[in-house]
Amino acid sequence: MFTGLQHCSGPHEGALAQVTKSGGTETLTYMHTDHLMTPRFGTNAAGTTVWTWDSGAFGKEVPTGTATVNLRFPGQFYDSETTLFYNWNRYYNPATGRYVSSDPMGIDEGLGTYNYVEQNPLLHIDPEGLAKRERFAPGFPETYKRKVLRAITRAKELLDSCKAPCCVTQKDIDRMKLALDKATFKYEKFLKDKNGNIVPDGCARADAAGEGDKISISKLGITNRAGCGCKLSALLAHEAFHYLKPKGSDEEEDKQEATAINVEKMCFGCKPVTKE
Repeated sequence: MFTGLQHCSGPHEGALAQVTKSGGTETLTYMHTDHLMTPRFGTNAAGTTVWTWDSGAFGKEVPTGTATVNLRFPGQFYDSETTLFYNWNRYYNPATGRYVSSDPMGIDEGLGTYNYVEQNPLLHIDPEGLAKRERFAPGFPETYKRKVLRAITRAKELLDSCKAPCCVTQKDIDRMKLALDKATFKYEKFLKDKNGNIVPDGCARADAAGEGDKISISKLGITNRAGCGCKLSALLAHEAFHYLKPKGSDEEEDKQEATAINVEKMCFGCKPVTKE
C-alpha cells in the first residue's frame, strides 16, 4: 500500500488531499482544515466524511473514521511506532503538549525550549519544530483576534457551500481558503495605502502572495462599519482573492476588484456595492 499527499505549492502550501493506493485501487481523501491549516475532517469522492480529528488544544485525542490519515498540526505527521508527532526537527508529544527534546535553536525563541508555540496552540503553529509562526502581526489587539479567527472559519464554510458559478473557479476557491489559512493578519487602526498615506475609510488591504504575505485590517473593517462589506467573513474572502492574485495594471486590478465584489455577493449574500 502506498499513501501520498497532494499539496498546493507556493505561499499557500498545504495538503489538499491524501492519495492511498492498494493494489490497483486508488482512494482519495479530501482534507478540510481549520483556521490554522490543521486537517479536521476528510471526505471521499462522494462528499461523505470518512475521517475526523476533533481534538483539544494540544492534539492528544485520537482521530475517528474509516480512513487512515496521519496528518496532525501543520508540519506534523503521526508516528504509529512512538505515538508521537514527527515535526521535522524534533518530535512532539500530544499527551503533554510539549516537545520531547529541546529546541535546536536554543533560547532564541524563549527560555521554554520544550514548549509548543509558547503553550498557545489555538493561535500559533510551528511547522518546522523550531519556532512558532504568527497568525497575527505584533500589535494586533487581543480583543479582535478571536473575532477574526471565527470570521476565517465562517468564510471558508461559505466558500465551500458557494455553488453559484459567478466569477471564480473551484481552484480559486480552494486557493482563497488556503490564503486565509496562510496569511499573517496585521492590524492598522487607520489603513494606509502603499505610499504610507492614511485612507480614512479604508477597510482592508492584501499584499499579493510573495509581497509580504499579509492581510491588513482596519478597525473599521473588523467592526463592520458601513462600506466594509456586509460581514467580516466576506471582507476577508474579498481580500483573500486579492492575496492570491499578483498586482497588475490598473485595468487588471479593476477586474480583480469586480470579481472579489461578486464573490461577496454570490457566496456571502452581500449587496453588490462595497469597497476594499
